[in-house]
Amino acid sequence: MKPFGLLLGLLLLGAPAAAQESGPTVSLQPGDAAIVRLTPQGDQGSVQRNGARWTPHDLAVARHMVGQPIPDAPVDTAEPLPGDLPPPAPVTPSQISLRFHAIAGRHTLLVIENGYDHAIVFQARMVRDGQERATDVCLVMPNRRGYEHWPHMMERLDLAGFTIAEWREGDEIPCR
Repeated sequence: MKPFGLLLGLLLLGAPAAAQESGPTVSLQPGDAAIVRLTPQGDQGSVQRNGARWTPHDLAVARHMVGQPIPDAPVDTAEPLPGDLPPPAPVTPSQISLRFHAIAGRHTLLVIENGYDHAIVFQARMVRDGQERATDVCLVMPNRRGYEHWPHMMERLDLAGFTIAEWREGDEIPCR
């Protein structure tokens, strides 16, 4: 259960949380990054790993999220980010880029860039204080970014089951 819901602006993140995993698990520790590519059928395919780097936009999002009140329970839908943040770089087409950051050793932030023309969903499990548990995540809109923020550190975040999802402009951004 994730106590702090997602705040997303023109960019957002996505999807169901503790369902059965399909495709390889992408395990990230703070400071890690990965690129996931989907198969032509829209299922999770290859994974390429590297190190996470902060962008000016990511830093502004992190500052904003750390300053928000923590909800008492998981949220059902994502909220937009404020419009006064620095503009993000374009999302790279035909891949899902993941960056997992520690924020001042007290919070964690997952940045998801969806470079596909369809929304994506996935499942997430966190490892915190040696305990593994499911966490909610939100759908990531087509060709946009999504952000997941947790108001605590974690040792690892396991992501799996990346797949395309039905979504149309104007729909809510569901979180599960």
